[in-house]
Amino acid sequence: MAPTKKRDKHRSSNKNVQSRVRTDEACVVAQKAVVDEVKAAVRGSPNASASEKYVRKSKSRGDPPSTAALLKKVNECLDAFQYELAKKFSQRSVESDPNNLEALEMHAVVLTECGDVDGAKVFYEKTIALKPDEGYSKYLGHAQLVDGIESLNSYSKAILLMEKALADIDDSSENSDEDDREEGENLSGTQLKTQLSSAHCSIAELFMTDLCDEPEAEGECKKHINQAIERDPKNPEGYQLMASFCLVKADVDLARDFMTKSLNLWLDEQKVTVSGAACAKSDPVLMCSLPRSTRFSSAKLCIELDMWKEAIQILDVLIEEGDEDADAWYLLGYVYYLRGEKFFKKARTYFQKVIELCKKNGESDSDLLENVTQLCEEIGVTAAGESDDEDDEDWESADEESSDSDLDEALREMDLENCES
Repeated sequence: MAPTKKRDKHRSSNKNVQSRVRTDEACVVAQKAVVDEVKAAVRGSPNASASEKYVRKSKSRGDPPSTAALLKKVNECLDAFQYELAKKFSQRSVESDPNNLEALEMHAVVLTECGDVDGAKVFYEKTIALKPDEGYSKYLGHAQLVDGIESLNSYSKAILLMEKALADIDDSSENSDEDDREEGENLSGTQLKTQLSSAHCSIAELFMTDLCDEPEAEGECKKHINQAIERDPKNPEGYQLMASFCLVKADVDLARDFMTKSLNLWLDEQKVTVSGAACAKSDPVLMCSLPRSTRFSSAKLCIELDMWKEAIQILDVLIEEGDEDADAWYLLGYVYYLRGEKFFKKARTYFQKVIELCKKNGESDSDLLENVTQLCEEIGVTAAGESDDEDDEDWESADEESSDSDLDEALREMDLENCES
């Protein structure tokens, strides 16, 4: 409960409000309640001025902010990365309309962005309880916040609802003439197939991680990967996941084939973003369609498959997007470390960047720093950056020499096999 002085202040200011709004007493009381609650929510916040400005606009019109108007403000705040302010507005929308599915789900999204996972789960579960057989997005959001069987159940329900929605779109398209179809129907159908594909990928990942000990894990994993590719053959995540599956099965060649298929769908796009040729006025590092986390996984998988150049191309852009990411610098250095002595100077350059970032971020006792320090000592450079060898090697020429060496080695092995036979 607010202090008496603050209530008295609002009571006296209400006289001025009454002179500007409609004389209907019920409207005045409702309007005053909205103003007081929103002001209380943002009092002491660095974003208070923006929120109070919005409240004053609604106040001057004589009507409390509608749920739709509040949700619009939530989206604007999210677009501006003002998560705490978005939380204030989404909380108000839930309080004003407790059974509004859109408000409840939006509040869950905002809480997730603010790091309140437990709170987000509560609101996702509220939306599920209200309309369990309508709307798949709440199940997708919930599935990402829980583990194991619970996550599997939410993804599975989301897939059922998406399949139903896709069938409705197909029926609608069949019953309309080509010329009469709205452009949004085909677009939404395409987007829905991509979401379906991603949901199948998520289930496959569950069977490779949380549910890997289940008796049917291998079969279910492969089934959902195939369904992901079938639903959207242009989704690189499906092929990348199949590459991971093949690698687990120790089929390295097949894993490389699937990884190449995945990269062919987006790596050229990333090359364009690096050159900035696609749009000179746009920020080139923001144009790649795949999320950062997926591309980071791509880089790690390329390293496991000895696809060095592809890994470097991916990591270069990840670092352009965020040069404070110590993990990206580490992976880049690790690629050169794995290539051998000819690339040690490049490796230690990137390892030294990792050391610098770890110390800057106060992570002097982190496992990453310990690992990098050991690698630096192994290749002849201390954690302080002292190098025993200043020779550098050109990437392309050294790569060609390495390829020639690998070819010679393979030929020697073939000769030995012929001699033995």
